[in-house]
Amino acid sequence: MCLYPGVHGPLIHRVPEHSLPHPPDDEEVTPTGGHPMTTIAEYNANLPTHHRDIANAVAELVDTELPDTGTLWHGHPVWRLGKTPVCLVKAYPGHVTFGFWRGQHLTDPSGRLTPGTRTMAAVKLKTLTDIDPTLFTDWVRQACHLEV
Repeated sequence: MCLYPGVHGPLIHRVPEHSLPHPPDDEEVTPTGGHPMTTIAEYNANLPTHHRDIANAVAELVDTELPDTGTLWHGHPVWRLGKTPVCLVKAYPGHVTFGFWRGQHLTDPSGRLTPGTRTMAAVKLKTLTDIDPTLFTDWVRQACHLEV
């Protein structure tokens, strides 16, 4: 039993931090603990096939409107205008999220954007047919105009 002064009851014994393997602080690590990822292409390539296809299609669409602005941030693709994040793609077990930092300020005639925390909003994509290139391009353009 491991007890700390002032704490009543057992605590789980912790492995000393210096004995755990750590990647360099500036590198993201794949969810499976593989090599550090540095590009959106690497992130997408490490996804299961059905997620990869969705993520690649959305990335291609966003890259058309925001060329050379995509990067990995907090382990997933994010596109920015300057230092301001505009939109993101993030894979989850059952879907791929396509989200916007100021998504609640976008006009969404489809009603597909779901509000998130603060001003964020996102759509969950489960198949390639969930992607509406015209609608998504409009969202990206609106999001860009909010940041200009």
